[in-house]
Amino acid sequence: MKKYKPYIIGFIITILLEIIVFNFSTWTSMGNTPIDLSSRMEMDMNEEGFFVHINDIDEYVSNVHFDIEIPENCPVKYDIALTDEGNYYDYFLPSDVISSKTPSSFYANLHPYGKVKNLTFTFNFAESAAEKLPYAFHGIMINAKRPFMFNIGRVLLLYMVILFFACVKDKEPGLKAKRISTVVVVAVLVLFGLMLSSSHKLLNEASKPHHQQYKELANSLSKGEVALDYIPEEGLINALNPYDTIYLQANQIDYRADYAYYDGKYYVYFGIVPEILIYLPYHIITGGAFPNHFAVFIFYALFVLGSFLLIYEIKRKYVPLTTWVSYLLIASSTVLCGTYTYIYFTADLYSVPLMAALAFLSIGLYFWFLADRIDSVKKKALYLCIGSLCMALVSGCRPQMLLFSFLAIPVFFETAVKKRELFSKKSIGRSISFIVPYVIVAIGVMYYNYVRFGSVYDFGATYSLTNNDMNLRGMSISRMMLGLGTFLFQPPYVNGVFPYLHTVNLEYSYLGRMVTEHFLGGIITCNVLLWNLGVIGHYKNTLKAKKLRLFIIMSVSFSLIIGLLDANTAGVLQRYTADIAFGLVLSSAVLWLVMCEKRNSFIFNLLKACFFVGIVYTLMVIFNDASGITLKVYNPEIFYQVKGLFRF
Repeated sequence: MKKYKPYIIGFIITILLEIIVFNFSTWTSMGNTPIDLSSRMEMDMNEEGFFVHINDIDEYVSNVHFDIEIPENCPVKYDIALTDEGNYYDYFLPSDVISSKTPSSFYANLHPYGKVKNLTFTFNFAESAAEKLPYAFHGIMINAKRPFMFNIGRVLLLYMVILFFACVKDKEPGLKAKRISTVVVVAVLVLFGLMLSSSHKLLNEASKPHHQQYKELANSLSKGEVALDYIPEEGLINALNPYDTIYLQANQIDYRADYAYYDGKYYVYFGIVPEILIYLPYHIITGGAFPNHFAVFIFYALFVLGSFLLIYEIKRKYVPLTTWVSYLLIASSTVLCGTYTYIYFTADLYSVPLMAALAFLSIGLYFWFLADRIDSVKKKALYLCIGSLCMALVSGCRPQMLLFSFLAIPVFFETAVKKRELFSKKSIGRSISFIVPYVIVAIGVMYYNYVRFGSVYDFGATYSLTNNDMNLRGMSISRMMLGLGTFLFQPPYVNGVFPYLHTVNLEYSYLGRMVTEHFLGGIITCNVLLWNLGVIGHYKNTLKAKKLRLFIIMSVSFSLIIGLLDANTAGVLQRYTADIAFGLVLSSAVLWLVMCEKRNSFIFNLLKACFFVGIVYTLMVIFNDASGITLKVYNPEIFYQVKGLFRF
C-alpha cells in the first residue's frame, strides 16, 4: 500500500482542486436567484454583430449567462458596458469571447459597484463567419446558478503535474526500464510535434503566397532551371533601386515579397537542402507540392532523435554516473526549449531550413561523438562520414550555423592531436571520410550559388524583396550589440490575461533602422534551464577534468557570433533565436549532466523545477496570440478550450 500512497494522495488532491478551486463559481452562485432579462432586451444589429441594451435593472449582479447558439470555430467576441450605484456614466469591462465547445465561456462573473442600473452588450461576429451568420441569440440571464463542470482534461493535467513532482525520483532504473522509458518519451515528443503541426488550419495550405516558394522552386528545378517562372514587371526591372520596397509600394510597382530578385529574375534564397531532399522528389513523383508543415515535422522528428542520441553519447562518454531519469529530463528539456517550440509550431516556409539545420546539427554531432568513441576502424570511418555529411548539409539550410562544424576541434582534439588517429599519415582513410562529405556538399552548394548569383559565396539573402534593402545595411557594432542583447536578455511581456505571454514592443535609441517583428523574449531570460550557465565558473575545474570545457566555450561562442551576425544582417526576429539557441541549449544540457552526476537531491529538484517552468513557457509560446500564426486565428476552438481550463 505504501508503494501506491503518492498516487492515491495525488489523486485526492487533484479531485479536491477540481471540485473546490476550479468550480469555485459554482459554489458561490448556489444562493443566487436567477433573473431572466430576455423580455427586456433592446437589440440592434449590423454586419459586424449586434448590440443588446437592458435598462433599469436595479439589481445586484454577480454573473451573466448568455443563451446563444454558436457554430464551431466561429467564436463571438463581446464587450460589456454598465452603469451602477457607483458610476452614473457607462464604463467598459474587458472584452471576452464565447466559444461553442467551452461551456464556461457562456458565463461571465461581474463585480459592479453596488446595484447595476443598465447593461449594454456588444457582440462581434468572427470574420470567418461574417457571411454565414448562423448565430441564434435567445436571451440573457443574470445571477444564474452556475452548473458544476468537471473537466477531465484539466484533472488529468493536474494529476500528471502532481505525480511529476511527487514520484519522479533521481534513480537508476534497469536496462529494460531505460529502453522502454526512452522510447515512450521520444514517441510522446514526436507525437507532440505532430499534434502542433496539425493543430491549425494551415496544415495543407500556406498562410501567404510567398510561403509556396519551395513548391515553385521544385517546379523550376524539375525543368532544369534555378530561376522561378515569374517574369518581373517593367517597373521593377527599371526601378533605380528594386530593393527599396517602400518606393515600389508608393509607385504601385508589383513585386513578389520575400523572394530573391537578381538581374531581372526571381529566385528562392532559402536553403536548397530541404528542397533537394523532400520537395523536389515529391514534386517529380506526384506532381504536387509537399506541405511545409510536414517538412518541418520530419526535420523536427529527426531533431528529437538526434538530440536524445547526442546527449546520451555525451553522458555515456563523459558523465556515465548521471542517472537515466536526469538524462531524460535534460534531453526532453533540450527538445522542448520554447525557442524551438515556436519554430515547429509556426511551421511555415521560414521554419523549414531552420528545423532542418537543427536536425542535421544534432545528428551530425552525435555521429562525431560516436566515431570518436568507437574502436572499429571501419565503423569509425563510416560514422565520421555520416557525421560530416550532416554537418556539411547545414550550409544548405542555414549557412551561418555551419560555424558549429568547428566543434570538431573539441570533439576530436584527443584523437587528432594526442593519439594521432585523425589527420595523420596513419589515418588517411578516416581523414578522407571526415573531409570528403564537406567537399562534395560545398561543390554542390557553391555551384548552385554561382549559377544564380555569379558568386560561389553568395546565398542570395541580401537580394530579398523585404522591408529593407539588405544590400546596403552595412556593418554596425551598435546594431549588433543591441540585437544580441535583445536575443539573449529581453524580458518577456507577461500579464494576467490568457495566454499570459504576449509579444514585446521592442524600442531602441539606435539612430538607424532596427528591423524587428513580434518577439516573445530573450533566449536566456525565458528559458530557465539555461540559467545554469551562470554558474559555469563553479564547475570549470570539473569540466576541464572531463574535457568538456572547450566544447562548452566554443558552443556558447558560436551562438554569440551567430547572434551578432543575425542582428547585423537580418534583424531581431523571433525565429532567429533558433539560430542562436543551439549552442547555448547544448552547453546548458552538458552542464546539467555534470551537475546531476553527484546525485545531489537539491540539484535534481532544481532540474525538475526548471523543467516544469520550461514546459509552462513552451505552452505559452504555443498559445501566444500576437505573432503571425496563432491558434487564436487558425483554430480558435482549441485556443478557447484551453483558456477555459483557467476559468474559476
